[in-house]
Amino acid sequence: MILFLVSIPYYFTQYYPIFTIGYILLSLLVGSGLFTVLYLFGLMGKADVFLITEVTLLFPFIEIYDITWLKAPVKIHVPPVMIIVLYSALSSIAFMLFKTVFISIRYWGKLPRDLSLSMKIALVLIGRPMTIREYLNTQNYYPLVLFEETKQGIIKKYRLTFDVEREDYVEHQEKFKELITKGLVSPDEYIWVTYGIPFLVPLLAGFILFLILSDLPLYYLFKF
Repeated sequence: MILFLVSIPYYFTQYYPIFTIGYILLSLLVGSGLFTVLYLFGLMGKADVFLITEVTLLFPFIEIYDITWLKAPVKIHVPPVMIIVLYSALSSIAFMLFKTVFISIRYWGKLPRDLSLSMKIALVLIGRPMTIREYLNTQNYYPLVLFEETKQGIIKKYRLTFDVEREDYVEHQEKFKELITKGLVSPDEYIWVTYGIPFLVPLLAGFILFLILSDLPLYYLFKF
């Protein structure tokens, strides 16, 4: 933040004031603003918001394009954080599609029969099956099926999201241990889970792609 603040007078000498202000606001909106909204909806961790804010403040202007391997032949470039977030999102999608094909081929038979086709596809997209016994030996995995204990027995409720800030995977594991002890579920029963991976990983991939490709793919995409 200090580096960013002391750099602002320099940017005002290099660019028109209205351009400087607009560029900074757009960068903060796409970086901190977007990720803050995702955090408020429980789709992003607080650390991810801090991280993207740091990236936004460290590289607010187009000078970083001077050290990228490739660069679009234009005078005005897109704010770096926009390209980094775009590449990060594309990296996540590419990994998800690869994982989906693998899970579909190997575990399609493990999908609950009573679910709709759309729900089955969603589970394959974001999750994977494992036995409760396996789940109890994992870290940072969140169940996509919750077991509710009632007088009539166990009720399963499937979900597609979880709150990374308000849920602890250890508490879910303790609940499964309790149900196993009571004899209400079998440790060999399959459940669907998803990994609570921080956005740090795809953000790193996006940043590396930015250093290599910069905004050249966008240039060719919109050129035609």
